[in-house]
Amino acid sequence: MARGELPAPGTDVRPEDWVCLAQWMHGLDGLETALCSWSISRQDLAARRFDRVYATTTWNP
Repeated sequence: MARGELPAPGTDVRPEDWVCLAQWMHGLDGLETALCSWSISRQDLAARRFDRVYATTTWNP
């Protein structure tokens, strides 16, 4: 897996292999239901490979 890429489809990825580092629900007008999350695999966390953190934003208007 290269830097900034998710595992390939079909790869055995289990939710328990990932850790949520942080979540942020901000108060921006018009984006009240947006949630930002930062996750990392347990293996990368143990190796202190924070350059491989995966960030997501979900928004439900």
